[in-house]
Amino acid sequence: AREILSKAAFKLEAEAKAGTPVLTGALRASIHTRDDGQNKRIVEDGVVYGAWQEFNNQRGKAGFFTRASEAAADFFFSELEGLMKK
Repeated sequence: AREILSKAAFKLEAEAKAGTPVLTGALRASIHTRDDGQNKRIVEDGVVYGAWQEFNNQRGKAGFFTRASEAAADFFFSELEGLMKK
């Protein structure tokens, strides 16, 4: 299960980077995954304006992290389902 959690976190990171709006590339480059040692993975950005980019887009669409989270959740639950069938 830990392997599935890590794979889902890295999928979230990759999807977030792919969907990030780019002007200088700093936001995309700052997105990373860390393991807190408690069966939890944290995917975060390291720029002060990351949350603004996520929640204040002008197109009314979900932000880049929200879209990435949906894709990673689909992957995570699909993998768990496969694990439970074994």
